[in-house]
Amino acid sequence: MFKRIAIVVMVLLLVLAQGYFIYAIQHGAGDAFADTWAGFDVVQSGYSHFVFRTIKGWWSLPMLCLCLAAVAAKSGRTRHAALALTVSVVGIVALLAAAYAPGLFISV
Repeated sequence: MFKRIAIVVMVLLLVLAQGYFIYAIQHGAGDAFADTWAGFDVVQSGYSHFVFRTIKGWWSLPMLCLCLAAVAAKSGRTRHAALALTVSVVGIVALLAAAYAPGLFISV
């Protein structure tokens, strides 16, 4: 029981991070990132451009994670909790990779 609760709490923290990042990009942080990259003569990657352009659609990611966490809490199965945690981790990595991908900082 404690393990499932801990996993659901971790999912909620990751959902909070996802929501904060999406909100920030929608309200000007995307332009700040683009200006910073332009200042260093770094071209925005295609993936980063795609994420920033479609950021409103990314709100479905935290909603999906919350639904999976609710299913995990209700069902009591560790597999459901692990799925919710995995989707949450992959989601935040996908979002952060759009802004902090190594290719955006290193020109080779």
